[in-house]
Amino acid sequence: ATNYGRNGVATLEMCNVALPKKLLALSQQFGVPNFINADSFFSDVSKSYPYLQEYRESKLRFREFARASACSDDTKVINLRIFHMYGPNDNKGKFVHEMLELIKSNAAEIDLTNGTQLRDFVYIDDVVDAFYCIVHNASLLDCGFMSFDVCTNQPVSIKCFLTAIKDKWCSDTHLNFGAIPTREGEFHLENIVADNSGLI
Repeated sequence: ATNYGRNGVATLEMCNVALPKKLLALSQQFGVPNFINADSFFSDVSKSYPYLQEYRESKLRFREFARASACSDDTKVINLRIFHMYGPNDNKGKFVHEMLELIKSNAAEIDLTNGTQLRDFVYIDDVVDAFYCIVHNASLLDCGFMSFDVCTNQPVSIKCFLTAIKDKWCSDTHLNFGAIPTREGEFHLENIVADNSGLI
């Protein structure tokens, strides 16, 4: 369960911090051997980056709580730090879904930034495979807290990514790169190192 806070932050703390704390406490109380937390690489972006700041900080607060809690309990906490996930039935407000729908419908033009930002886009089926891998190999992991990156290790520019989608759909949509300014502090996202070697 995740709340991005896009429609207000009233329920964000409850969903992203209080609920998982309660679930972790119940897991520890009843001797559940493994607790898997769906984290986001986004929670490690610099605090000076303003976009979705409350969401990022809430995810980080629970992760650090879980890390501290795992050191004093037998329940393993396995943290999966998910990168830019995309796929069918995604939230309509998310970037890849919105771009795909516009390109598929042959929208005349999409105004974009220069598109040079690098992103590690990971398909939903690969994220599911990562969870499957963890569930079936959890007994091999050490006790305490462990974290794994769910990513491709192959970041691509937004420009290349969207151009590939356009080519795939033989769309006539004009991708108007450079029409809008890059979001303030966007470079912070490229400072997060992705490493999925722990899942291989």
